Amino acid sequence: MKTKYLIKELEKYVASEVMYLLEKYNCIVAGGAFTSILTNKEVNDIDVYFHTKEDFIACMEDIKSGGSLDSDDSCLSSFGLIYLGHSKKSVTFHQKNANCNIQFIHQGFYKHPMDVFADFNFTINMVAVTIKGEKKYLHKDAMQHLSQCVLVTNGGTKFPIMSVLRVDKYKKRGYSISKKEMLKLILACSGLNL
Repeated sequence: MKTKYLIKELEKYVASEVMYLLEKYNCIVAGGAFTSILTNKEVNDIDVYFHTKEDFIACMEDIKSGGSLDSDDSCLSSFGLIYLGHSKKSVTFHQKNANCNIQFIHQGFYKHPMDVFADFNFTINMVAVTIKGEKKYLHKDAMQHLSQCVLVTNGGTKFPIMSVLRVDKYKKRGYSISKKEMLKLILACSGLNL
């Protein structure tokens, strides 16, 4: 699998104006979007990560400075992004020209694109691309686990409860999870300070 293939497929879901932003701020696109692309499923949303807090802030300011109001009183930036909302983890926009949501993640910042994988729940989602420089990054077992339709747990995931809830979603898509992997998720949950 070549990087150019992943970027070309990503361009089907990300408007050219937004691809410009992703390159300008050296963003990392990673996660479930590539799982969907590699398994010929519809992409629901695109998760975008940043190397630094400064890059995230500059990107948001760039989007805001290109903003105006459309007839629905929703913020529509010159990048074709309509603000949907934000949380402690991300800011979400809908792309008018690509019909797909983009989540700009700010829960953490990552020196290296593979550092993002430490937060992920399953190896099948551990695929990342940087638009600037056109490089891809994969967990060593990501492609094997995707081809086998098996869920292998990242015991260090930051969000193990959400991961447990997502198991059912993946089972409906044809994935299986062993008792050992489910136990890893449960043990990760037990380590949370709730």
